[in-house]
Amino acid sequence: MKLWLLDYHPAYANIQFEQFEDFERLTFAGHPLANAWIPPRMTGTLGDQPSDFLKCHNGALLLTQKAKALFERHLQPGEVEFLPVPHGSETLYFAHVLNLVSCIDAANSKLKCLSNGMLSEYERYAFHASLVEPHRMLRVRFHEGDRLVQYPFVGDVLHEAITNSDLTGYQLIEMWDSDYSWQQHEADYQAMIDAVTDSLTMTFDYSTAVNHCEQRGIDVYSGKWAMRHDPDNGLQLGDLMQDGTYNWIDPYFIPPILLSLTWGIIDPLPEKPALLDKIDGVFAGRKKS
Repeated sequence: MKLWLLDYHPAYANIQFEQFEDFERLTFAGHPLANAWIPPRMTGTLGDQPSDFLKCHNGALLLTQKAKALFERHLQPGEVEFLPVPHGSETLYFAHVLNLVSCIDAANSKLKCLSNGMLSEYERYAFHASLVEPHRMLRVRFHEGDRLVQYPFVGDVLHEAITNSDLTGYQLIEMWDSDYSWQQHEADYQAMIDAVTDSLTMTFDYSTAVNHCEQRGIDVYSGKWAMRHDPDNGLQLGDLMQDGTYNWIDPYFIPPILLSLTWGIIDPLPEKPALLDKIDGVFAGRKKS
């Protein structure tokens, strides 16, 4: 059993409130609004790429009719109300989650607190599986106080429905797996980092690392980081992923923390040809001609 955070993808659309008053009044705190609903005026374009998830405001997702129809087919009664929002020739809908659930396993969650001890946010989630299982879409209550986690969560049923559809413009981020805790996740990730460190056959400073990349085409490693030289894009920075691969980017700048790290190579450096080997190579080339 898993829970995913569901959000829109900002690269697909740019829909905003036309009036700040609407932005302020729509708190979407889980109390039904349909009987007194006054739709806000929205402005902006739907973007060059078609999208069915257009905005998230206080935990309510702005959806197209197409996305609304899919949600209605898979949600349970009372979990969400759909509030219409006219926008040009279309009608969009805020999916307002009414299903507020106290299900956080605080003892096994990773908490971030302010200096006064007040809970600020959850860095890593643990949930009571029996309290999560009945739900397909929910807002999660903080385990203390009356606050809600900002984004809606979806369970296995709705996750499968969305990912198997042709809906676009969303993000589904896995936040919890009942069979694989965040503690196991972090331990396995640290084990991969340790394995990289233990496999280094030679170590050196950052400037030497860059030289090996740019001058000799050799990949270098330091903890979760890696660097390589791409013939077309120059120096690239890699971040070790949970699956053991690297996510490579073309950095605008190198984070200063990387400059003080110890870097290394995993395989031995290729040996330079001896002078006699070079001479033999020259004569061999002449003989062929």
